[in-house]
Amino acid sequence: NEAIDTVELTVQKAPGASDINVSSATLEYVGPDGTDRIAMSDTSGPLGTDGGFNAVQDEKTSIGSSPYILNDEADRLVVTLDLSEFGSNGDLQPGEEATIRINSQSGSTSVIRIQVPQSLSGESAVAL
Repeated sequence: NEAIDTVELTVQKAPGASDINVSSATLEYVGPDGTDRIAMSDTSGPLGTDGGFNAVQDEKTSIGSSPYILNDEADRLVVTLDLSEFGSNGDLQPGEEATIRINSQSGSTSVIRIQVPQSLSGESAVAL
């Protein structure tokens, strides 16, 4: 339908950061149709029934299941968001922008700005 309906984010610890309990974080999505906030522990809605988490690298086997803890700088966790679950229509159309803020339990915030290319014709996946 030439719209972005799913976004995958790869999260990791910053060098020198303490352990991060991803399950205790919150996510804020600011899109063209408004703002929505969810708890990363919520396994319904935008994170889907499986929690939307997939450990792709887990040095100390800490992020295989809830609570998801990043405790090594080499840990990588993919968070999959179903944008259609945000607001009335979270899907992003060509040329639209959105901002995703992830707030950790310690109060730090990571901001991700995404912009959809002007054309999605014939594409099944694009880098945002």
